[in-house]
Amino acid sequence: MPSEQDLQQLPSKSTEHLQYNSLAIAFHWTTASLFVVAYFSVYYRIWFTTLGEPNNLLAISLHTFAGVMIGFIAILRLVWHRVAPPPGFETGPLIEHLAAKAIHYVLYFFMIFMPLTGYLGLRAPLGWIGTPKFEDTALYAWLVTERLGLTWQEWEAPIDWMHHRAGAFVIWVLILLHAAAALFHH
Repeated sequence: MPSEQDLQQLPSKSTEHLQYNSLAIAFHWTTASLFVVAYFSVYYRIWFTTLGEPNNLLAISLHTFAGVMIGFIAILRLVWHRVAPPPGFETGPLIEHLAAKAIHYVLYFFMIFMPLTGYLGLRAPLGWIGTPKFEDTALYAWLVTERLGLTWQEWEAPIDWMHHRAGAFVIWVLILLHAAAALFHH
């Protein structure tokens, strides 16, 4: 039976096993860059433009493009995670390692949740990738209209609320926790 000290410390690994591979690093920084684009474009749209204005349309197009790409890259990252698992942890308290894993799982959840809720509440088609707005799909008719018995307004309001609140508050907290932990460990 392991001692309490064994449970509090993870075994040491050599530093060569503690580095992410190049593709994982590229996925990470591409995702981080797309988050910046998504946030910059949506806040630019909110603070500096009016509806119908060309800059407003450009900003929302950039926001949706960045969101779709974040979702796509998140899926690629998850596949790559299975192909080339991330490095192990250095020694340290078990609670730190559990917290790091938890934050990563929650970040992955939101990297898929945000683009999904963005699409499910979008009032316009994603014409640049040939995707109709969700309201025009058979899934919407089956799920929202037939199964849930909701109108578009009844469906869109809570979806939009989740997307905006998670984007305005939850994601920022997670990113700050992730960045603070990374700085702490470096």
